[in-house]
Amino acid sequence: MHVDFYRCVTRGEAARRIEEAYLAALAGPLGRTVSALTRSWRTTVKAQPGGVGVQAEYIRELDNQRLADLLDLPKRIFAKSGIRTVVAFDEFQDFLRIDDGLDGLLRSKIQLHRDEASYVFAGSEPGMLDELFNRKGRPLFDQARPIRFLRSMTGISPTTSARVLTKTGRDPGAALELLLGLARGHPQRAMLLAHHLWEQTSRGQTADEETYQAVLDAVDRETKERFERTWLGPWLAPAQRRVLAALANGPQSLYSKATLLAFELDKSVAQQAPRL
Repeated sequence: MHVDFYRCVTRGEAARRIEEAYLAALAGPLGRTVSALTRSWRTTVKAQPGGVGVQAEYIRELDNQRLADLLDLPKRIFAKSGIRTVVAFDEFQDFLRIDDGLDGLLRSKIQLHRDEASYVFAGSEPGMLDELFNRKGRPLFDQARPIRFLRSMTGISPTTSARVLTKTGRDPGAALELLLGLARGHPQRAMLLAHHLWEQTSRGQTADEETYQAVLDAVDRETKERFERTWLGPWLAPAQRRVLAALANGPQSLYSKATLLAFELDKSVAQQAPRL
């Protein structure tokens, strides 16, 4: 089952997306299990008390209960069928941005799903996911094993990107190889760079080194504020800041002697920094 939390901002919306994912994925008796659960909520809504303030608070409580019930749904499915549910939460960082208590609620449910479910937590912000799963004191600390994709899983390649630009009358020239080399297989970054290359290359023109620099400038304007918030935020440990600085400004590779000396790191610290 796949749930996309992209730009989800309320508990009610999160519950709706999980509910729709289950209904889309399940049929027959298992689908009816989900439908029965949703009918019980609708019956409760019809009986809600009057008054604007009371009504709003009642709806919030109902949304909390809906979300808790849906997160625990793998137990119902397993009890009814003996089938283990595989749940993929996509753009998971947006789910946890809704409010501070959601990782605690999720932990309280999934820690009991030993045979009932397996979970995949995916997101486009690796730094925030590291903070959620690898920072001691967070409810989800050490609850997931990181899997990093070193190659693009979305088909973004020089060939496919060049085909798109060519079909719209643009020649990517040598800039495309340079930009995708810069992305190093990261799907989101590759798509972002390819998009700006398309925008910076006029119809009938060939991208060159000047275009390449224009793309870098455009990407910097788009991402600079978010990167600065990450850098200035409270979630980075000192060692993580030094590793980031070394990656951005180091004279050689991260684990080279020159880089480790310049940024007061040793190899073990550099390797462990993402998990601190």
